[in-house]
Amino acid sequence: MALIPTDEQEALRDVMRGFLRKYSTESVVRTVMDGDEGYDSAAWRTAAEQIGVQGLAIPEEMGGGGFGFTSWPS
Repeated sequence: MALIPTDEQEALRDVMRGFLRKYSTESVVRTVMDGDEGYDSAAWRTAAEQIGVQGLAIPEEMGGGGFGFTSWPS
């Protein structure tokens, strides 16, 4: 069964790809992993504030993005 992403899903995919290109290159991830926190708090904050990543799977009626776990395009 082929999954055909919606325009909204494709837009989210494009936003996330751009975000990950900026904040999650191999060298950045290796540097962050070796740091004291183990994650990039600035990237996490940016993902929350600008994209709302942490709430994407939460239903819209509960204040989330409404994508759900089965809505992600590959």
